Parts: sequence; C-alpha cells; structure tokens
Amino acid sequence: MRSEEELKAYSYIYQPELLLVGWMSASFVLMTTSLLFYHMVKVSSIEMTPHVAALFAVSLIVISLMLSTSALYSYAKRTRDLVNESPVKGGYQDDENTFRGLYVFIIITVAIIQLGISTTIFQGIYKNSK
Repeated sequence: MRSEEELKAYSYIYQPELLLVGWMSASFVLMTTSLLFYHMVKVSSIEMTPHVAALFAVSLIVISLMLSTSALYSYAKRTRDLVNESPVKGGYQDDENTFRGLYVFIIITVAIIQLGISTTIFQGIYKNSK
C-alpha cells in the first residue's frame, strides 16, 4: 500500500500525462481530417485540383507533427521537473522514466508514419501529373 505522500506525488505526475494525451488527441484529429479531406477530393466529393488538395492535406499533417513535437517537449520538461522536485524518492521515478521513454517512442513512430503518408501523397500527385 502506498503512503498518502506517495499518492500525492503520483497525482502530480498525471497532470503532464493528461496534457500530453489531450494534445496528441488534437494531433490525431488533424491527421484524420487531413486524410479525410484528401480522400474527398480524390473521389470528387469536393471540387479542387489534386495539387492544391495535396498541399492542404500535407500542411495539416505538418501542423500535426509540430503539435506532437511541442507536446512531447513540454511533457518531458514537466515530468523531469516534477520528478526532480518531488519530496518522495522511490520507485515512481523509474516508472516515470519508463513511461517517458514509451511516449517518446510512440510519438516518434507516429511522426515517421505521418511523414510517410505525406511523402506518399506528394509522390502520387506528381506521378499522376506526368
């Protein structure tokens, strides 16, 4: 059973994680919107040239990447500060380092996927225009 002081320390750690999850949700909404918009143009639900649609879609993906990067930086800084300033020394620092590493890995993986999607969109546009 954890002491009241340890539980209080854990509650401070949850705040940065909740902020990270919120910003990542916004990033995923941008990504989904980008792909949905691009698909709607491709199936002619929206009248627009494919080049402009690709530019808009990739722009939303880039904004999503910037949002993810800033959220991850902010999360890492906040958790590092909280762990260093915590009056409770113990196992939760190791837990937080593990979670931080996991979040970094996940966000970097998502960023690579987003860059791959952006590249595929541009390659498809320029291949079809030749």
